[in-house]
Amino acid sequence: MNGIVAFLSDFGVSDSYVAEVKGAIFTISRDLTVVDITHEIPPHDIKTGAYHLWRASESFPPETVFLGVVDPGVGSKRRGLVAKNSKHVFVGPDNGLFSWALGQKARFFHLEKHPLGKTISRTFHARDLFGPVAALIASEKIKPEECGKEIFDPVSFPFPKCEIKDNYVLCEVVTTDRFGNLIVSAKGLERYFSEGQKVQLEVANKSIEAVFGCYAISEGFVVHEDSSGLFEIAFFKDSAAKILCAKSGDEVRIWLD
Repeated sequence: MNGIVAFLSDFGVSDSYVAEVKGAIFTISRDLTVVDITHEIPPHDIKTGAYHLWRASESFPPETVFLGVVDPGVGSKRRGLVAKNSKHVFVGPDNGLFSWALGQKARFFHLEKHPLGKTISRTFHARDLFGPVAALIASEKIKPEECGKEIFDPVSFPFPKCEIKDNYVLCEVVTTDRFGNLIVSAKGLERYFSEGQKVQLEVANKSIEAVFGCYAISEGFVVHEDSSGLFEIAFFKDSAAKILCAKSGDEVRIWLD
């Protein structure tokens, strides 16, 4: 492993929770590097967490350990999970959080107890179980395969729909960023449009016209492929999400002619 633990959660930064998890990690090894992906995932919003883990995992070097905790089921019968694909390891709750980052070929292990026999609280598995296990793996004190019994039925959900019809693309809003840009579940649409072309869209049952290109190409709506390869709907110096009252899961139609 490369000694990096990349940490994502919905804990926010107003409480001590993030620091407590980091303390548990450094108790295992002070030599690890902990990178904060974000702790501003909306509370309990597993799909937004899945999106940001997917994005972040593409940028990290091989053998990074991703600690992801968006866990509305903590204290219930939901399983703890260690998962690995050909590039990275993921530690957290078995609730679909890692679905998009893992891809199709991955192995899963049921993380049922602390490998060192430590006590686990009912309400803070991030500090008492997931964080320490991520640290143990990142510091090569244990292997993912040693964390529990292999399972073949992890909780998973597909990437949001994207259907190309005769003259339009039917997709949906995956998430919004802090600028109010709408990230949409469509890829590869650049081949249909040219710089400055007007594009007709329907977002959450509202029809709009946008210009294809970078943010400053228009003083209104603009659309383009974002840095993750997904389609983005923005409004120059304003929030497209606020203007359109749009949110994750809303249907989007992008007309191709």
